[in-house]
This record gives sequence, C-alpha cells and structure tokens, in this order.
Amino acid sequence: MTSAARFHFFSRRASVAPGVEWRLLAGNNRELGRAALPSVDLEACRRAVGRLLRELPGGTATVIPTEGRWTWRLVSAAGEPLACAPHSYARRTEATSALSGFRAAAPAAVLLEPDAPVRATVDLRMAGRPAVRTET
Repeated sequence: MTSAARFHFFSRRASVAPGVEWRLLAGNNRELGRAALPSVDLEACRRAVGRLLRELPGGTATVIPTEGRWTWRLVSAAGEPLACAPHSYARRTEATSALSGFRAAAPAAVLLEPDAPVRATVDLRMAGRPAVRTET
C-alpha cells in the first residue's frame, strides 16, 4: 500500500531565492506541485499551506504554454498565486492530468513537521526556474 501524499518543507539557497518553500509529494515521492512563491520562514510557509487548502476549492487553475512545453498555475479567487507545477510537461494533457492529481491529493495530504534542518541544492541542468533537491 502506498503512503499518503504529504507536504514537505525545504529551505532555498539564499543566492537562488531566500526563504522556505513547500512541495506536495505523492506516496512514491513524486513531486505533485509546489509553492508559487517562497515564504520568509517556516511559520509563514505553514500558513501558506493552510491558505492553499482553504482556497483550493475556489481557486482558478490555468494550464499555460511556455517555450513549447506546458505548465500549470493555481491562483486564489483574488488572483494571488498559490501553487505551480513542479516542472513543465511535453503535452497539454499531461499538464492537465498533473493539475488534477495535485487538486485531488492536496486536501488529504499529511502536513509533516521538518525533523531536521534541510540543506537545498540547485540542479543547474533544468532550464528556467531552478529545481531544488534536498539533502539531509
């Protein structure tokens, strides 16, 4: 049996974008979505997850073409960014399916407390927004 989806918190490298972000991980550790913007600290990041969960039903989701690929973004009813795709997709249907998976998993996801400081590293192989892998 696969474990439940969960929110994971991680620190960003200050040279990339200082702060703390969340990401939603599936039971198999596949990233389903992430914070649209970094938070200033862990407490603000926890509040951002709470806001995401409150605003998810009324939020507006958009699948967006970017440089020949597709991504998605979720914004609040007031137009403020809540979440975005963890990476781009080759096909629009893949991005749409990934967005649906995020919207289905987020309400039931477990909110885990970080058990140790997390060091972030930047994967420079990814174009556009830097991907972040964590090391403990």
